[in-house]
Amino acid sequence: RLSIPATRTAHGLIYNQTWAGELGFDRPPMTIEAFREQVCAAAKVNNTSNQPRKYGTGGWLVSTEPETALSWLAAFGADPFPAEGETTYHFDQPQVAEGLSFYRRLQQDGCLWEGMTPTPYDYFAERFALIYSGTLQDLPLQAHVQKRLESEDQWVFIPYPSESGEGIVFAQGEAYAILNSLPEEQLAAWLVLRWLSLPEQQTRLALADLSLPMGAESQKALSSRQNDFPWSVILPLAAEARPVPNPASWALVQSVLQDAAWQVLRLPDGGQIEQVIADLEAMSQELTQPGTE
Repeated sequence: RLSIPATRTAHGLIYNQTWAGELGFDRPPMTIEAFREQVCAAAKVNNTSNQPRKYGTGGWLVSTEPETALSWLAAFGADPFPAEGETTYHFDQPQVAEGLSFYRRLQQDGCLWEGMTPTPYDYFAERFALIYSGTLQDLPLQAHVQKRLESEDQWVFIPYPSESGEGIVFAQGEAYAILNSLPEEQLAAWLVLRWLSLPEQQTRLALADLSLPMGAESQKALSSRQNDFPWSVILPLAAEARPVPNPASWALVQSVLQDAAWQVLRLPDGGQIEQVIADLEAMSQELTQPGTE
């Protein structure tokens, strides 16, 4: 199967610079230890404040979405995807255990929390969270809530941290494909895709969807907006974003990874993470057997 990319969002972290500065941090966290230090400091402030409704909050507003879990695995150096020509995922590796254990350690230290509302925007604007996991499409929505709640905090979109200090930003999105049909119908489809893939149309799509620019010409066309929000945030990400590996089986396996991250937060004993990983490995192998998809 071949496809032509249409739009690409980025998965990263929404980070409150102003609050972090008040906590004594002058830059976003680029290492895992720096991330832990900052979210734990924010949680400590909320737990000792004179606002009981903020007790138990303040750190990372946790997410177990597959892209979030994948980002944390990559932060520790894990690459569970099948090698070229293979179908088997490799979750039984030390780096996966480190990534999932990181969830658990943050939970045990009281540095992450789970929200009750389906969106994070009000929590973030009211300093219930220093950081939450988001995408480019969250930027205008967060800006709207900041304005509605009259928050003057400065905030940015940052990569996930890693052990090496290299930012982790996964990108994924929609793509064009043509189904098998009559020759004249396929030709018509190709003509439409050719038009949609022109730099002018790619730029229009990026503006409409807040997408990473698709190609050098689109990047150049959008460079005039590099000082305007949200493009001041989006454009620098284009060079460092890495695609989410996309074998057809990922559509099945991603839900298993999400479930594993969810389970880790509900284990009565942190030592049971090894069993979660064993189940993750077994289930991913079962789902990727020939004839499963």
